[in-house]
This record gives sequence, C-alpha cells and structure tokens, in this order.
Amino acid sequence: MIGQAGRVLKRNSAQSPFVYTVRFPDMAFHDTEIVVRMAGPRGTPYEGGVFELEMRLPSEYPMIPPVVRFVTLVLHPNINSSTGEIHLDILREKWSPALQIRTTILAVMSLLATPEPDDACCEQNEAMLTVNRLFRDSPQKWAEAAREWSVRHAS
Repeated sequence: MIGQAGRVLKRNSAQSPFVYTVRFPDMAFHDTEIVVRMAGPRGTPYEGGVFELEMRLPSEYPMIPPVVRFVTLVLHPNINSSTGEIHLDILREKWSPALQIRTTILAVMSLLATPEPDDACCEQNEAMLTVNRLFRDSPQKWAEAAREWSVRHAS
C-alpha cells in the first residue's frame, strides 16, 4: 500500500500469517523511523506474540547500522528489558553496508529464537545479567517467564 501513511512491506510465511511487516513513511529514506511488527518465532517462548520494533535509519546509513530497539517488552538474554536495546553484533562492530533492512530484521528474529547468553555486552547491565543467569542456570524457568512476558506484552 502506498499513500499518506507510507508503504507497507509484508513478508509472509507458510508457517504463520506473517513473519514481519514494515511501515515506511513516504518522506525521506534517511533519518527516518521505520515501524517493524514481527511474529514470535515458532517453537520459542515468543511464539504467538507480535513484537513491535523501531528502526531508525541515520543519515549515514548504510555506512553505519540502523538503530533498532524493541518497543514491545521482551524477556531475552540479549535484549534490555527496560529500554528494548538489542545486543547484536551486526548492529555494532560487525555491521556491513551490504546488509539490508530485510537481513537486519531476519537477524533480530534469529536472535530472538536463538539467544547468545555469552555476549559480553550483556554483562554491562544488571537486569540483562540476571536474565542471562536464569537462561543458563534454569532454562525451563526462563522459558516460562519469557512466555509469560510474551502473553502479557506481545498479544
């Protein structure tokens, strides 16, 4: 759909009604915020949830990565549960101008499905460190808590 509200891109999958949708404003491409809504990955505590992200493309994009954060509250070892900040290497030191918006979204979806509890970035935040410990020490309790958060915040 193209109009005053912007463009909407939908990526469908046989397994779910949608994997993600992206709303682009009609305005300038750079220095703009893009709204991403994505389905929780199947077989994870996030399945059935719909998660909203903000993606801001700085004026230097694609030479520097987009700024991406979860708007929906999510309990995950690599996501700051209070700010939505995502600790993902391609959003920092491993960024490449060859990466696209689509591949960035898919990388975030992959991280949601496959947490990386040994990420050194997580050690800088006490709340994230607590989630990491729960994930490592009691994976079943972590999955139950993550599922509860998904039902509460991503429905």
